[in-house]
Amino acid sequence: MYLIFRKSLLENNRKYRETQDEYMSVVSEQFQNIYHIKINVLFNEITMRLKWAYNKLFKCLYRFYKLNYIFSNLGNSILIIANVVLALFGGLAVVNGTLSIGMFSVLNIYFNMIISALSFFLNFAANLQEAKTSYNRLQELYNIPSEHNGKVLIEKINTISIENLSFAYNNNHSFYNHSSLKFEKGNIYCLVGENGVGKSTFMNVMAGLYMGNYEGQIYYNDIDIKELDLYHIRKKLISISAQEPILLSSTIYENIVLGVGDVDIQDIEYWCRILNIDETIKRMPNGIHTKLSEKSANISGGEKQKFTHIRSFLKKSSVLIFDEPTSALDQKSTKAMKEILAEQKKDKIIIIITHDQSLNSIADYVVSFDKNGIMCNKV
Repeated sequence: MYLIFRKSLLENNRKYRETQDEYMSVVSEQFQNIYHIKINVLFNEITMRLKWAYNKLFKCLYRFYKLNYIFSNLGNSILIIANVVLALFGGLAVVNGTLSIGMFSVLNIYFNMIISALSFFLNFAANLQEAKTSYNRLQELYNIPSEHNGKVLIEKINTISIENLSFAYNNNHSFYNHSSLKFEKGNIYCLVGENGVGKSTFMNVMAGLYMGNYEGQIYYNDIDIKELDLYHIRKKLISISAQEPILLSSTIYENIVLGVGDVDIQDIEYWCRILNIDETIKRMPNGIHTKLSEKSANISGGEKQKFTHIRSFLKKSSVLIFDEPTSALDQKSTKAMKEILAEQKKDKIIIIITHDQSLNSIADYVVSFDKNGIMCNKV
């Protein structure tokens, strides 16, 4: 019985677990996107998506329990039949005088002991397939190779050299077409181009987030990044301010100093004043110690950008990377941001991904991205 049902039990268990995860993912998706659902009135569409996931789960759940029920009850049926057979043949033997009642009682006791053991192993066999499913899923995670990280430490980044770079997601559309480029300290580089040409991906590749998935070479201070301790570098020497900042459900202060370390409150107040957000913070219930709500719903997009910019400046990194840094800022804040960047560039490499052409006025180089590759021009 075990050999017959083993593969089916394992496969059904695997499908059930995967479908259960898929269903919970759809449920979680609804909670995470309440605003998007409400603003676009997607109630019917989301309900249909949930029903589809539920029906798929229900079918898998039905097959899973049906097979387990058949397996366990078939085993119990065999055990009952065995008891009946023993009673019939033992009873006939007692009637015919070939077996004493005492001996029959002893046989019956031992038989039921064996039957109990077999019942245990029958249930164990079913549970074993569930455990094996969990084990296989854990093994898939365990066998994911560790991210490569070198050992060489550097204290500053003076140059970043890109040579013959090409990159593709899962061997699909290729970016950069064996392009070469060099970033040097003391300059501002504006990365421009249409959406989808790979500007943000380029920064991720350059920061070492896609190790082993690109062709060509990337050097920091003429050292291949494959040899460098990139965890240390990204922690201490590179600051990245994303287009869509992610802030924790914590206080403004804790979000600003996250990953920066010990910071003088006067330095925070200075940058808040420079970026024109100091008065806004003062009007908040607990000032800089005001707690942000889920997904930072109690502050604006511009305020979120300013907090991440402040964190980047406080970090005092060698490389500052900004993805659309003025997309949520007003004119006054944009002007302040440009003045800060122009002042900061003297001992840093500043890289800005932008569609805001006004930022070209502070750029030393404009790096253009298109389907043919990358072109760098001095302003």
